[in-house]
Amino acid sequence: IQMYNNSNSNSINNKESEKIEISKNHFPLCILWTPIPLLTYICPIIGHLGIASSDGLINDFVGPYTINRDFTTLGFGTATKYYKISLDDFGSSNLSQNQKLQIWDHAIEKSSDEFEKRIHIICWNNCHSHVAYALNQIEFKNFKYWNTLFLILFMCFYGKFVSFEAFFKTYLGFMILLIVIIFFILIL
Repeated sequence: IQMYNNSNSNSINNKESEKIEISKNHFPLCILWTPIPLLTYICPIIGHLGIASSDGLINDFVGPYTINRDFTTLGFGTATKYYKISLDDFGSSNLSQNQKLQIWDHAIEKSSDEFEKRIHIICWNNCHSHVAYALNQIEFKNFKYWNTLFLILFMCFYGKFVSFEAFFKTYLGFMILLIVIIFFILIL
């Protein structure tokens, strides 16, 4: 489990111009994750996903024809996990940093414009699909087939919790549910 390291809170990946400021919920150039009440309690790897532009504007597909745009919160609350995008992870390596930032922001804008025209369906055509659409446009990690399953697994293995409290918030409901189930099994 990766946790955010407070000792380098002002560090950034590969000369990107914007810094993550966890205390202000400011996450430029990041994929963001937060728990969905009840659903995450049943299965802790399932949550809500959003994507932030180079200036930190979070875009997340929250419902039919609705993109939440906010600088600090996703549709289900503040981010509990994040993955910082490196500009080196773009499919085109021969572009300048400014060109990559423009492509990143354009991909998010295009994805959001497209998903504002779509119905939200929880198992497909969801918040993960919205993020995947943007990542596929830039061939993130030289891969252009991002989807819900790949993003769930990616955030499980590479996402960093913003704090121990965020980790606790994510798993508390599941642990309570598990204890109740074990209790009832032992009673029967």
